[in-house]
Amino acid sequence: GHEADSLFTAIEAQYHSLKVLTDSIPSRQRPTVLFDTQNGSAWYVPGGRSTMAQLIADAGGRYIFSDNAKSGSVPLSFETVLERGQQADIWLIRYNNSRQRMCLPHLGQTYQPYTLFSAYQHGNVYGCNSAELIFYEETPFHPERLLHDYIKILHPALLPSDTLRYFHKKKKKKNPEHIIVNCQTTFINRREKQLVIANCQTKFAGRREKQLSIVNSH
Repeated sequence: GHEADSLFTAIEAQYHSLKVLTDSIPSRQRPTVLFDTQNGSAWYVPGGRSTMAQLIADAGGRYIFSDNAKSGSVPLSFETVLERGQQADIWLIRYNNSRQRMCLPHLGQTYQPYTLFSAYQHGNVYGCNSAELIFYEETPFHPERLLHDYIKILHPALLPSDTLRYFHKKKKKKNPEHIIVNCQTTFINRREKQLVIANCQTKFAGRREKQLSIVNSH
């Protein structure tokens, strides 16, 4: 009753006190934000009307899929996310790994095309390991704590002495260029391989038709 109301009022007040820090930040100074990674054949991103999208806006950021009309999770292809998010300033990744924390080199090794993202190349990747934290249990009831993290990531000068609660910055690889080159070479090789296979199939089909026509003529 009254105690719950008081708690809600306190949370609302804390949220508002953080949000006003970013209210006057112009659009051009608001970093663009990309979420999460590919899972199987799809990359699930928060919808443009989701709580996460609203939190990024309130933290002084620009969510790359803010124009999406969904409030839930949206499955997209890797190519779609790359096209929209390749130049994103900040990459926020929520993951679950009880064995180890994700590091930047490991992310690139897991799937080399991740290295094509600008945030990866500049070391602006932040991870939240829900195996270590009560992230999904806590943040729905304490959005002000998550907003605090996002402001600290997007505009660290606004909270200079504060620390992050959920996210950790992933260490930048000293020389990512060779990974990027390897990645691009892989794409080229795959394309060449596909063309070779297609040419072979066409030749086989041509030979098969020729053999059939010879047989039929006899």
